Amino acid sequence: MRQRRITDRQFAIPHTLSSAAVEPRVGPQCPVGEQLFAIHEPGFNIVHLERPIDGRLVAALDNATVERAFRVEHFFDASASGASALDAFVHEQLRACDEHARRFASHDVLRWARAFASLTGQKHIKVTLASVWSDSCRKFHADFVGLRMLCTYVGQGTDYVSDEFVDREGADDVDPEDIQASNVAMLRDPGAVRRCATGDLIVLKGESYPGNRGFGAIHRSPPIQQSRGRRLVLTLDELNPMLGEHAH
Repeated sequence: MRQRRITDRQFAIPHTLSSAAVEPRVGPQCPVGEQLFAIHEPGFNIVHLERPIDGRLVAALDNATVERAFRVEHFFDASASGASALDAFVHEQLRACDEHARRFASHDVLRWARAFASLTGQKHIKVTLASVWSDSCRKFHADFVGLRMLCTYVGQGTDYVSDEFVDREGADDVDPEDIQASNVAMLRDPGAVRRCATGDLIVLKGESYPGNRGFGAIHRSPPIQQSRGRRLVLTLDELNPMLGEHAH
């Protein structure tokens, strides 16, 4: 019988990104790159990179979430020509922020977009920036994707659960529309839920990853609506031709 995936391994980045950070080198030879590539190992379906971001920078980025809720996509070309288009995309979505915050976000999104492209072996990936005001996905679930990377710049980060504490069959026995009941049935131990901090990155291995069907990483967006919280979230995805997503 196939063993469950281990989901709660963590790797600490060997340096802290300061507010004056510039775009660092990324790739398989970079320590961060090596840590990300652990997601391809059979025993992993989540890699969580802990990374503090200065509170003043978070406050500046929060200006983008105050203006409006939004969800916008950009198809990133990982070749040299794609950097300027991604920079313009980030600056436009964060136009309510000061120049320092926009510059940091632009460098950071480019860094991780390139890292994710290297991780997936794809030249083109989908970059999504979202200002979230609601409980957008508060049900614990697995995504039907290959790999997905998330970073929350403002607000609470993604919740996830180690596979040893997941009861997938139990969740099948309840009404899928009853989110609370579904979450209770999914968890063998409610205390096992872990939450990414602001600035952390998480890579999820989904149901469409080769050989991973039935073992997709279990996660959810944190509930924020009752507390009137806001989030600024970056999502990086492989393109899905089944959804009509192709390099532009």
